[in-house]
Amino acid sequence: MADGTRKLALTKAGNFTAAVTILDDGGRGLYTVTSPNQSGDHTSQLPFVIGDELTGGNLEIGGGINMKVTGRHPNNGPSIRQTNGGTKLTGGSILDVTPGGFKLINGWFTTVVNADWTRADLEGNLEITPSSTLSDTSVRFERLAPDYCGTFRVKGNVNWTGGSYKPVIGVNAFGGTKACLWHATGAFTVGANVWIAPFDWDTFGTIAAGMKWTILKGDNGVGPALPPSNNPNYGLAKVVTGQTAVWELTKL
Repeated sequence: MADGTRKLALTKAGNFTAAVTILDDGGRGLYTVTSPNQSGDHTSQLPFVIGDELTGGNLEIGGGINMKVTGRHPNNGPSIRQTNGGTKLTGGSILDVTPGGFKLINGWFTTVVNADWTRADLEGNLEITPSSTLSDTSVRFERLAPDYCGTFRVKGNVNWTGGSYKPVIGVNAFGGTKACLWHATGAFTVGANVWIAPFDWDTFGTIAAGMKWTILKGDNGVGPALPPSNNPNYGLAKVVTGQTAVWELTKL
């Protein structure tokens, strides 16, 4: 089911339809794709626009959905361009933007962790290029239970030049560490204006000094920048094994 709440429009360029545009004109500005109690497919031959410079919009993809956007913006542009607002991709789902990728300019991209160790996949390249160094553009997780952790996997390259990554870390029921993971199967390029904003929970025990969590992984490397953490209680290091690189967060 696709639900356009408040304002869902097809924008025009010349005499042809250019894109599906999701805008909040005082309401929710919501486009949802769900298939209750079963899996489902949803395909758009048009590219998507989420929000604009002044107004947000929201794309939400429920669990068990395979959504494919085959269109591209002009001049070999992205398949989805998010200028404001947010995108939610639920565990067990796939958002395929292989032709042009996903360009996040402002707002947030959230993985909804609907079961422990679930994974949500973005197929295609992800570019995160905030319009300002003060932007709170972020990649983050929303857990449906306090102890859930999952993975946001990009099956492609990531180019991340600004904004924050908000990983969730904690202690599991056996006293070990547990964390959500952002994973790219391609190259993971990181710019100088990014930062890490970890969220920790201690449902099952105390987070102790020296504990480590793997929060980010690139199958073909991560870098060159190693960003600061906005939490002085945690340090960040890069660990490289062959072509694969991971970021480890350590409790100080």
